Amino acid sequence: SSQDLLLQSYVLDAAAQKRRAERAHLQNSDSGPLALSPFVPCCAPRIPVFVAATRIQPGDCIWDVGCGDGRVVIEAARRHRYARFVGVDIDAEAVEKARRDAKCAGVEDVCTFLVGDAVQLFKLGLRVACARPSEFVIEEQFASNLPRPDALMLFVTGHMLTTLSPLLHAEWRTGGMRIVTCVESLDACVDYRVDLFDDSNSQLEWPVSRASWHASKQHEVYVVPPAGVTVEAWEAARFAGGHVDSTINLDIGIQPSPHIEIWPQTVQDSYSAAHFERSDDDAMARRKEADNAPVVRIQHLLTSEDIAKIETFVQERAEVQRGIADHTDAAVSAALFDNNAECACSLVEDAFHGSSDATHAVLHLQRGGAPALERFDEACPGIRAKLMAALYGADVWRACFCRATDLRSFEYHHYTPGGSVADNQHRDDGSCLTISCLLQAASCGGELHTFHSDAWRCHDDLKAGDAVVFLSDKRHNVSCVEAGERHSIVMEVWENEANEWNRHK
Repeated sequence: SSQDLLLQSYVLDAAAQKRRAERAHLQNSDSGPLALSPFVPCCAPRIPVFVAATRIQPGDCIWDVGCGDGRVVIEAARRHRYARFVGVDIDAEAVEKARRDAKCAGVEDVCTFLVGDAVQLFKLGLRVACARPSEFVIEEQFASNLPRPDALMLFVTGHMLTTLSPLLHAEWRTGGMRIVTCVESLDACVDYRVDLFDDSNSQLEWPVSRASWHASKQHEVYVVPPAGVTVEAWEAARFAGGHVDSTINLDIGIQPSPHIEIWPQTVQDSYSAAHFERSDDDAMARRKEADNAPVVRIQHLLTSEDIAKIETFVQERAEVQRGIADHTDAAVSAALFDNNAECACSLVEDAFHGSSDATHAVLHLQRGGAPALERFDEACPGIRAKLMAALYGADVWRACFCRATDLRSFEYHHYTPGGSVADNQHRDDGSCLTISCLLQAASCGGELHTFHSDAWRCHDDLKAGDAVVFLSDKRHNVSCVEAGERHSIVMEVWENEANEWNRHK
């Protein structure tokens, strides 16, 4: 598995062991005298499960103890900028990388990374440690107070988990804090360095949620609900119903704060998170409910500087996309000959939207996976984080609540005269949420339309930088561009692993 490969690369192979031996004398390293756990990154498919299980809410403070290079914290911050995040790790090199990566991702303003001793942290107790962080922070002047965590995330070894367990239990009993662990659960973790049959940890009576949607054998994510909340109540809250209130004041954590509205205000939508559990057999009902739901409109999400950076980046990448499209005819024939319909559809999509004469061209920014997204972040710092924060922060329908969603598509759309999305049954089938942000409006035509209850509604008042967030099952289209050009950037998330090609593959 991808996690096994990371373990091999960071700990087990000869080069890793040599590096760890060379750093064993350092106090602030993951192989030094204070270290309880070697640093092994959380694999990419597991991160969305970890984040979803934490149930991050506006105003929360999330601590990741043993954060390593901060990749879990940074991904959580991209999605939930309305929260605060603190990462603590004993390894100074990993923490420095976390700070650099948070800045590149555009989330450094909501993330704090510290080189610290986890045992000393919990021996002090969180109340004291938050007031006097210098007492657990190593080789670093940090005078500011820290917010007490509403949730703790721990992706560490059984040795570290069992060492911290009594201290964690005392802290957890004070109330108000949930604990999320990965690979091992607090009620069953074993310190393999001591005694395989030691059951002293089980005497602490940890209540642990092993709900199948996050504690599968593949992901092994476990949740200890806040003290006083039963496991049954915690799991049942996943399906809590609600009502989309057009008067609520949404805050997605972006400064300066953009104007956000639920639109149209005349549409009121009763919903339940269980709606998103429908099987494919219930697709028609799910689509009808999506069509009845309102959308969320966000004004001034992207600045003119953001848009200029995107346009520059896209111009440099467009030739690569055209090169892919120009060689697809033979590949499509081969895929059909091999009875590989999925591959054929994917290649047809490339050919249709990537040819030099396309009136509706699409550049797939996620093509190539993490390295491609990192290139985008370097050229357009903070922009992907803004889009993700808007998408997740505007989720009034709870489409992504407790769901391990990840990026399905991240696309730049370029319409010229004659270009459109004309199908009045067009939906982003298979995805959970979609955000569409206008970069440049056409001189005539090219308006986004969304379907509401029994009629199409036109978003002809959108300006460059404005965005619309909606359930992906909702019908939507773009009218024909008659003059000028329309540019937009679109992001979809789905309950699956991150996609590294286009929407159909």
